[in-house]
Amino acid sequence: RHPPQLLDGSKNNQSSIEQRVLQSNTILESFGNARTLRNDNSSRFGKFIELRFSERGRLMGASIDTYLLEKARIVSHTCGERTYHVFYQVLAKGSLSAADRKNFFIHNTSAEDFAITTAMAADGKHKQSSGNQSQLCQSGFDDHAKMFGELRTAMNVMGLTRQEQMEIFRVVCGLLHLSNLTLEDAFLDANDGEECYLNKNHSSLGPALTL
Repeated sequence: RHPPQLLDGSKNNQSSIEQRVLQSNTILESFGNARTLRNDNSSRFGKFIELRFSERGRLMGASIDTYLLEKARIVSHTCGERTYHVFYQVLAKGSLSAADRKNFFIHNTSAEDFAITTAMAADGKHKQSSGNQSQLCQSGFDDHAKMFGELRTAMNVMGLTRQEQMEIFRVVCGLLHLSNLTLEDAFLDANDGEECYLNKNHSSLGPALTL
């Protein structure tokens, strides 16, 4: 559970409190919603929004409390479903500049190149991208570049600087590379149990450590 995020009129930007309340939902959906077999935009967390009004009925502020994020979806998901939208958004062609993609080590990559954004077979090998296997493909949640643009707009409205936004996307890309890391074939006996080692030759290890 996380402490409430406060939205009030004291923020030094030109966006109204109403705009920020509405745009906050775009950010929450990117990082907390995912495609399931029954819903292309299923909320995988809980939220409580408290709106504060003046005696005359004017919206003066709001607080948003989020909780119970489905953390397991970052590690794996059912074949035919997806992980959170933001991972597909940063990978979409045209979302980030060529320079940013290179800095985040995602140039010349797509969703099929990362374990977190693909379905996994029982033998641990990648299957076809899980996003293409969903039974629901009619709601417009496949235009990830457009959704990423809406996310950036929402972040701007909320007052996040470009540097802050890039740091967030750096973490997202780091998680993409972390999902690709594998262990050596066997566990080795140690004095206090067993130990294992990361595959040092994996191409995602360097980017994951750098990011």
